[in-house]
Amino acid sequence: MTGRLHRWTTLVVLAALFWAGCDALVNDEKFDKSPNFATEAPPERILTGALVGSILLQDGDLARTSGVWTHQFTGADRQYQALNVYNVTADAFTNMWNLAYQDIIGQTRYLRAEATAGGHRLMRGIATVTEALAGGTMTALFGDIPFSQAGQPDEYPNPVFDPQLQVYDALQQMLAEAIEDLQAGTGINPGSADIFFNSDASKWIKVAHTLRARYYLHTGNYAQALQHAQMGIDAPDGSGDLIAPHGSSLGNDANPFYLFVEIERSGYMTASNAFAPSLLDPASSIYRGNAKTDESARFAFYYAGENGDYVLNTANGGAFAIDADFPIVTYVENQLIIAEAALLANGDFNTALAALNNARAALDQKFGPGAYQPYAASDFEAGGIANPQGESPNRALLREILEEKYLSLIGNIEAFNDARRTDNFIGIPIRAGNRFPQRFLYGLDELNANENAPNPPPGVFEPTTVNAGDYPGLSLQ
Repeated sequence: MTGRLHRWTTLVVLAALFWAGCDALVNDEKFDKSPNFATEAPPERILTGALVGSILLQDGDLARTSGVWTHQFTGADRQYQALNVYNVTADAFTNMWNLAYQDIIGQTRYLRAEATAGGHRLMRGIATVTEALAGGTMTALFGDIPFSQAGQPDEYPNPVFDPQLQVYDALQQMLAEAIEDLQAGTGINPGSADIFFNSDASKWIKVAHTLRARYYLHTGNYAQALQHAQMGIDAPDGSGDLIAPHGSSLGNDANPFYLFVEIERSGYMTASNAFAPSLLDPASSIYRGNAKTDESARFAFYYAGENGDYVLNTANGGAFAIDADFPIVTYVENQLIIAEAALLANGDFNTALAALNNARAALDQKFGPGAYQPYAASDFEAGGIANPQGESPNRALLREILEEKYLSLIGNIEAFNDARRTDNFIGIPIRAGNRFPQRFLYGLDELNANENAPNPPPGVFEPTTVNAGDYPGLSLQ
């Protein structure tokens, strides 16, 4: 529950939880009571544990659900058949809810307090960005969440659910402070305890700015999103991306998608007739390729199969292979934030097009050469290769930006966040009924244990506050 703060973290326990892909173990109470586990740990170990927890939060169960609901994957068997048509219970989110609060936010808050007391600003900065990533993920998916009072069980045994906009405000303040701490860079250097960047403050600063841009995009502040994205991740080769590292050991560091699809729940999740692979498959009737875009290599990277009988590519070299690293925050996302924000903040077509071409150039490095040639403004005129629907150039450009982002974030939670905040601008098919899902459900343990939990709790189709209004892109001329 959110009121409980673990004052211990051992990498062995968290790594076992993460790398084995066993979500159910996250909430096993016996860990709290075993005399074999320390109640204190060095700050470097606590940091590593929180980062490991962050990986599972980003490419574990929440990512799979996001991928199914955005038609990147398909729920094909047992519980995932129900998930495929948005039929889900609160208990399905309990483990990820507890992971976020117990193993990430609880630990980073303890670590930040210890780092503050010791004057360790580099350590505090990394921990703060890590917490902001978790907090932003949770409020985007769940809406109002415990945040200001979370992790303080003695003072707040039943933490309040802060309004979503207040949480976003707090995240922006945290990230601003984190950037200042990282710029100072004083105190303990965690070194390799930082499994993402080996404690390279400059890379964390870029990630912090991209997260600020991401969250301003969530709240519709396009001017601020543009400003921070322009200070965000700027290495086209991916060297500045926040990437979850994986390896080839099933019991240690394997990719959670691989574990789920190939080991734990074979057949539960495929990509059969899903929208994303259909857009990428050159043999599909809705293939998005054109004279400047060849999607064959990207299709083969993410998927296998043909004629709609698609599966995730878990073979060596595929996006979901046993040792495939997982992108969390990237240069391509950052460029596409610049593109969308420039267009919606002030109608800056040229800046938007340049940023889109930057993203395409990075994709060309990975899937080319020649797969993603730069677009010209004329391509977005009615009848141009990037405007077959005959829309206005601005709308056609926005559609290309959002569709590119959807396909660049396959498996990433942000694809679900984008679909909801843009009122499904790109037209992801709805699998059941006539409503697109709008949120995840609060974890059952939280609903049962926290007296301040909403009663009744919101359902899957109730928009969160930031997504309740109309997307400005819908009225773009």
